[in-house]
Amino acid sequence: MSRPSAPGRAALAPGDLTRWHLLKAAIVVFAGNAYEGATTRKISQEAGAGIAAIWFHFGGKDGLYLEALRFSGRLAARMAARVPDLPAEGDPAPAAREALRALCALVPGAGLPGPAGPRLGKVVVALLARAMASPREGTEAAAAEAIRPLVLRLEACVAALRPDLDEPARAWMVLEIENLLLLPLRRPGLLARAPAGFDPGLPALIAHVLESGRWRTQSELPRMAPPAPIP
Repeated sequence: MSRPSAPGRAALAPGDLTRWHLLKAAIVVFAGNAYEGATTRKISQEAGAGIAAIWFHFGGKDGLYLEALRFSGRLAARMAARVPDLPAEGDPAPAAREALRALCALVPGAGLPGPAGPRLGKVVVALLARAMASPREGTEAAAAEAIRPLVLRLEACVAALRPDLDEPARAWMVLEIENLLLLPLRRPGLLARAPAGFDPGLPALIAHVLESGRWRTQSELPRMAPPAPIP
């Protein structure tokens, strides 16, 4: 997985540069291995720094992970800003479809060029997807806040393409599409077993979900069966 590039690297002081290298390496290693599989040794090796520098700059692995999520959130906001806006007047559907395609392009393995570039956007999205799939105590809020700008864009697209849905049904459809987008990242083994050149066809899958949505109102949403009584 490629590394995100450093903005304004030349202006960074030596200590700040070490901190940036550690943060950059952490984003890549956490994205590729999740929290449990990422070690401070691996991160420090990727950064070309000593393990002690992680403790000096971030207070340890947990602090580094939290800062990686916060930094990813700032980058996610920038990526969301690059997704095409929906028009205030006229038919928003064409722009919403283009915006959905731009969101799909941020997902590694989607086979589409990302508007923020694979070096930056796709690494960050992979990290946030892993964080949402396996939340850790103390980082759930940071992960949810980090990915929120992209989710808001998705919600706007669904609202534009399915104005017939009431708010609960729209929220359900957003959740379905979000799960489709993040499935390759939450279950990387699925893509690993796919043949070479496999294209999951995310835009087509999402278009199908949007067009064939079964629930338009809260009363039509599926309900969980009540739990069986304990004998």
